[in-house]
Amino acid sequence: MAATYKLFFDNAGVPATALVPVWTALLRVSDAGDLLESAPAWSEIGGGWYKCTFEDTPEEELVGVVDGGETLDNRDRYKAVDPHPYDFNLDLPLSSLSVTPTQIADAVWEEAIEDHQGVAGSAAQHIAVLTLGDETWDAVNGILTRLTPDAEEFVEFEVTAAAKTRIV
Repeated sequence: MAATYKLFFDNAGVPATALVPVWTALLRVSDAGDLLESAPAWSEIGGGWYKCTFEDTPEEELVGVVDGGETLDNRDRYKAVDPHPYDFNLDLPLSSLSVTPTQIADAVWEEAIEDHQGVAGSAAQHIAVLTLGDETWDAVNGILTRLTPDAEEFVEFEVTAAAKTRIV
């Protein structure tokens, strides 16, 4: 599947148009393999934006440098690029992914709450202990605490998988 990578060039903050950007380096991160000879050409989109299209999505992380040309100041002339295979997957329809939305939902919702309770700000931390009116449910330990009618003491009911206590 083809994958497009985009860059923005400016000259002292002004979008640079009519450039002919060229790769000065394109390397595989894993082994520093030189891919310059097979690097795709850059073309102008407009308003300072340029694009190149990889005919096949890179299967591993790449790094490179693109030269915007001699008309740019040196600080604006060279752009470091990091085309990563995952970047290109962001534009794919969900149907083309090997993991289905159902599998993702199952993985998220079937996670044990204990595995995430210590993560500050996580949903698990917030739902580990729920308070509803005069009842508190400790999901991790399976304990329901209910304020007694005289509001002076709490009564705890342990709820296990083997025997669930119904509180009326």
